[in-house]
Amino acid sequence: MSTAYFLKPQSAALDYSIDWSAALEEGEAISEDLGWSIHPSGTESGAPAVIASGRDASATTAQIEGGRPGARFELSSTIRTSFGRLETARLLVQII
Repeated sequence: MSTAYFLKPQSAALDYSIDWSAALEEGEAISEDLGWSIHPSGTESGAPAVIASGRDASATTAQIEGGRPGARFELSSTIRTSFGRLETARLLVQII
């Protein structure tokens, strides 16, 4: 999967979604959302926080809030598929 780049206003709580349908084989679905992570993490790095997440058969979504203006971070989602595969996708986000 390719990596996308987003700008996030500091004051906004925004949803970020990954559509896994292109990475899934025919008949395959997301069986488990293994979570979202932020790198670098922690308030010292200026990273925001994941405040909610969810999934359906072919997409995962996280709601992100906060962060220090100018901070850049990687937002990653990891899933397990119904065929037992582990997949990770990454988004690059800068706080404005």
